[in-house]
Amino acid sequence: MATRLIFEQELQELRKSVANMGYQVESNYDRLFAALRASDFGTVEALVKNDRDVNDMERAVEAQCLHLITKQQPIARDLRVVSASLKVVTDIERIGDHVADIAELALRGGGECRPGGVLRPSG
Repeated sequence: MATRLIFEQELQELRKSVANMGYQVESNYDRLFAALRASDFGTVEALVKNDRDVNDMERAVEAQCLHLITKQQPIARDLRVVSASLKVVTDIERIGDHVADIAELALRGGGECRPGGVLRPSG
């Protein structure tokens, strides 16, 4: 298989990995607030633990980027895609951290969610 074809496939895999990470964090965000509204603290706790998966996804994307840079030496547009991916996953991971932090605070406070999605302490 031609080198350029392999590179294009690896670049497409990188795009998919970044998109999957974004979808995962978006799903976690939606699940968190749905769980808080329903006072489903089992799901909230699972989301705190799920933060490790998001961190692992970030490291995997970073490894893909470094592999592409070192093995394929991309230029111009391709290099911009790889470098943008490195930046984007950092931001996505940070959003994932915020989701986990909110979930952890909800668990610590033992709070409940009143209509409109505002947390209030129970008791």
